[in-house]
Amino acid sequence: MSYNFHLLFYLKRPKNFIKGEMMPIYLRITVKGKHSEYSVGREIIPSFWSALKGKGTGLREEIRELNDYLDTLASKVRRFHATLVEKDDEVTAVILRDHLTGKNSSNHSLLRVYQKHNDNMEKLIGKGYSYSTFQTYQSSIRHVK
Repeated sequence: MSYNFHLLFYLKRPKNFIKGEMMPIYLRITVKGKHSEYSVGREIIPSFWSALKGKGTGLREEIRELNDYLDTLASKVRRFHATLVEKDDEVTAVILRDHLTGKNSSNHSLLRVYQKHNDNMEKLIGKGYSYSTFQTYQSSIRHVK
């Protein structure tokens, strides 16, 4: 399956910006025309930023470290994107951003584990577990949802 996928690092001007101050760097992830933005937690003086390249310009050590950090973030997103495409899973900008920020939807994985447990429990009704116990577990999963 082919997805229209793009990454863009850019500077976002704060409302109270004063010329010469640092500006925060943002990453915009676009998948199928829908985008999600994420602050990478780094700042740079605009005169050291190349909007064309989406990186810092210059030979200073801080700029090299910043560019390495941005490259690492981009490669992390690209690897996760490739993994999702290989698994034929749903790919959205929000899913990629959440993976990058560590906000993976653990609630959904908890539901999957709980559902698998309940499926196994259903098979064991009459073999150590009663139907009312199974109903209790089913009620619990509804509350988690």
